[in-house]
Amino acid sequence: MVDPIHTNAPLPKRKASTPTTSRLTDDIVSYLEPHRKEILDAAISAAKAGDPVAIRQILSYFPPNKAPDQMISIPGLALAKTLQEKGDTILNCLAQSHIGFDSAEKAIKILASYATIISASNFEARLRALEDGKSSTLTHEVIDSE
Repeated sequence: MVDPIHTNAPLPKRKASTPTTSRLTDDIVSYLEPHRKEILDAAISAAKAGDPVAIRQILSYFPPNKAPDQMISIPGLALAKTLQEKGDTILNCLAQSHIGFDSAEKAIKILASYATIISASNFEARLRALEDGKSSTLTHEVIDSE
């Protein structure tokens, strides 16, 4: 196998999508693959030593670890009966520093998704009632549920 790293042969002047450069890239990858761990260790060591190119490369190729989901406790949320009361409870907890902005934002988004689910369920019930010819009972059910 030709050592693609240490040859002095110039690279072909073709588009990147040509089979020649694709084959050359495959050759380089297959040459480097057995040394992957050592190369990564060297790049990480260089980044730790302050090499800006190594830092940039490491940060661009290795995304940060995703933080695990954290449980939050919102006092009074379980006691709130309506969506508005639940939203008010979340905002009050934020205002009183019981929860942070990110937690409040996530809780409000969950509440908004829940409201969408409730609306869709109401529309399904209305449609089902209209299809069954029970529109008179539907009006009373919708008014009572709001």
